[in-house]
Amino acid sequence: MRPGAASKAAWGGSPPWLSRKLAQGSPVRERRDQIVERHRQGLKGYEIARELPVSAGLVSTRLKEARSAGVDLTRCSPADGKEMSRNADTK
Repeated sequence: MRPGAASKAAWGGSPPWLSRKLAQGSPVRERRDQIVERHRQGLKGYEIARELPVSAGLVSTRLKEARSAGVDLTRCSPADGKEMSRNADTK
């Protein structure tokens, strides 16, 4: 943990500043939604970063925030819209 940073549990979830940034209609929330949608379509982090002209680190951060907020990040295959298993190609 960073010096001076309180634990997530101490806040009872996301920190207050993050909740404000992710309020409905905020630019941060809109960007996160774009990143999540592309992730669900099966794009990798670096592909999303190239497509949205943002850094791969920002993509990773927004996906991490989405996971901790309980957003479903299940990927769908582009061809038929069915959910993809993480290990589908190894069977």
